[in-house]
Amino acid sequence: PARGWSQDAVKLYHDVTLPPHHQYIAFYLWLKRWFQADAVVHVGTHGTHEWLSGREAGFGPEDPPETLIQDLPNIYPYIVDDVGEGIQAKRRGMGVAIDHMTPPYDKAGMNRELKELASLISDHNAAREKSASLAASKLAEINALAKKTGMLTDLKLAEIKTDDEMEELEHHIKDIAETTTPFGLHTFGKAPDAAAIQSTAEAIVSIDDSLTADAREKRIAEMSKRIEQSAKAELDALLAALAGRYVPAAQGNDPIRNPDSLPTGKNFYAFDASRIPSKATYQAGVKLAKELIDGYRKRHGRYPDKLAYNIWAVETIRHEGVMESQVMHLMGIQPKWDKRGRVVGVEAIPRAELGRPRIDVA
Repeated sequence: PARGWSQDAVKLYHDVTLPPHHQYIAFYLWLKRWFQADAVVHVGTHGTHEWLSGREAGFGPEDPPETLIQDLPNIYPYIVDDVGEGIQAKRRGMGVAIDHMTPPYDKAGMNRELKELASLISDHNAAREKSASLAASKLAEINALAKKTGMLTDLKLAEIKTDDEMEELEHHIKDIAETTTPFGLHTFGKAPDAAAIQSTAEAIVSIDDSLTADAREKRIAEMSKRIEQSAKAELDALLAALAGRYVPAAQGNDPIRNPDSLPTGKNFYAFDASRIPSKATYQAGVKLAKELIDGYRKRHGRYPDKLAYNIWAVETIRHEGVMESQVMHLMGIQPKWDKRGRVVGVEAIPRAELGRPRIDVA
């Protein structure tokens, strides 16, 4: 049903002040009382039901999402990499999420103009051995095409003049060609073809450059198997939900960032303690810790000896570990991360680098 009457319909999707109108209410009443649905399947990312007005959580009978869905089981297929909005569908839409694969990944490759530019660079390198005038002509063509395609803007150059700048352009084109990008769409319950499975598995494994050649091949094979398993798992989970059976819960997120989100077909959740805090979050905590220390020194003329913090799980989910990062920096320690951003331990910050006494935190 339509969310509102404004021409800017998308804006109304998230309007927490606009109650559902008569047509919207009638649609859900029709599902429940006339059609007598046994369950509802909300398809797509995302709907409007879970973004209606009312409390953020802990609904009462007067809150529109609760009033409209009532006791209808709400089954919600959701793309695995959009956990944030999926949690909204679970928390405010009473949905049981069934996550599904992202589109297949592959290397972006080069469009016609980039291929032409790469060919001109090769011609220029060859021409330098034969004729200065020919090399100059090729360089002029390179600069014209590099300007047209925006390559010079990317590299913050007015024109290519030196060998180093030419090499920088060549590397930039190569980086673009090897960038991982999604291709097409995923069909719920259907595995990609063999080539797409292979390229997606390679994209997932490419993040970890610590693997040996043998370990890399084994990991690619493992990821390929998980991708294949995802198709059946998605349909099985949907049928299980419609039959009133349990849909297993597990981590979500983009498979490239978190391979443990595969296979799909799960009632995903967002909080992954192994990623708390991220590097950016830790730096935000460092900034807050420094501001706290500076403020204390201005007031008291010395460093604090001991501070007390109240750690609350809901807040940790909300700020993704900023407070924990602040505590760690006060103590003079920092997290250690692996290649995928998981926290694998902590280490002491050297006293010379810290530049102050360590502060006890209770």
